[in-house]
Amino acid sequence: MIKEKNVEKILLVEATFNPKVILSTLKNILDVIPEFFEITLFTSSECFDLLSEALKERFKNIIKFDNFYANPMIEYSVNNLLLKNPNLNVIALREFDLIRVSRACLFNKNLSFNYDSVINYRDKVKMKNKLAENLIPVAKYLPIESATCLLKASKYLGMPFIIKPRCKAAGIGFKVIHSESDIQSYLESIANNLDWDEELNLIAEEFVGSTMYHVDGFVKDGRIIFSTVSRYLGHKPHLAWNAKTASDILTGSLSVKYNTEEYHILNKMTQKTILALGNSQMSFAFHAEIWEKEDKYLVNEIACRIGGGQVMHIFSEQLHFPPEKYLISDILNIKNSYLLPKKSNDEIILVARLLPKAGVRASSKQYLPNNCKIILNVAEGEILNDAVNWYDAFAYLIIRSNSEKNIMEDFWAIHNKIYLNI
Repeated sequence: MIKEKNVEKILLVEATFNPKVILSTLKNILDVIPEFFEITLFTSSECFDLLSEALKERFKNIIKFDNFYANPMIEYSVNNLLLKNPNLNVIALREFDLIRVSRACLFNKNLSFNYDSVINYRDKVKMKNKLAENLIPVAKYLPIESATCLLKASKYLGMPFIIKPRCKAAGIGFKVIHSESDIQSYLESIANNLDWDEELNLIAEEFVGSTMYHVDGFVKDGRIIFSTVSRYLGHKPHLAWNAKTASDILTGSLSVKYNTEEYHILNKMTQKTILALGNSQMSFAFHAEIWEKEDKYLVNEIACRIGGGQVMHIFSEQLHFPPEKYLISDILNIKNSYLLPKKSNDEIILVARLLPKAGVRASSKQYLPNNCKIILNVAEGEILNDAVNWYDAFAYLIIRSNSEKNIMEDFWAIHNKIYLNI
């Protein structure tokens, strides 16, 4: 007679900026979690509306929220569930969920998250203070609480400098300040969204404006157990955005070969950063960004989450499976077939954003070399309009090779075929 398994209970807080992405992320997560787990899902109303009935049946409860990214009822509801079941497994993968979920865990003495560490990864001022205390180099910065602080920043950092929210991500609220008139324009743009005597809660940073790398991987018990290092390509198109030239911009990520000094220096720097900030969970994913400046490296920031956009794709390509599958199985200590791969010493991967251009037909089925593939974000055959934002992508082009030169030749050949019909 087979012994019945104990029912494990999970609270999954999961909603994606692009609601369509929820279908793939939930599938990846549910592929890992055994059927005998009882799962409560907190998601956005927009994501909920896209779920099939079959997918909904996999959850014991689904609670949808409007204004998901700012709704305080989510944190309140997490607390209510934890009060009833203090040992509930709480899973949150998105940047905007980590603080509110970890606060509830702290209040209820639930061990799913470490609130103090989550704050170190989310609050850019606390993060950089911690790194500076541990002698890890960072670009110059100042916390910005008022208009006076902005004027101080212009004198301390010089022009141009960067202004952005302390606790947001994905480029939200990012602004490059070139002049005092930019300061005035920025303050005027946010004035109507502020309450009486409200602090600005921003950070000003030195504008490094050079090559930026990102390091992505998994941490277990404070140690990196798998990582990839990549270089952003065209990571500053927002500084000179023009929708008419969207199809001429190459934005994406190019992986760094594992057996290089560059890889090992950046990986070691990331490990020191993680040790300085602590463990948000016993097992977690991370996405770090590091500037190269005059043969030195400066940590820009790090998040205890899987990166989005092309970052997620280049990470998946090197893992050979979606990163959330390994992460969920490790968090829940589930035995599975998602083993961390051995790194290739020779292969490099390009993941490039394909930006929409009016009249272009979206296609993943056109002839491509064997080392290339296209992943669409829109329907096959859809006729596109011009891009609205620099980060819009109707698809991602993935190219594998042993040579950066060959990758670039393949990219521009495919680019010309898509946009110029050559």
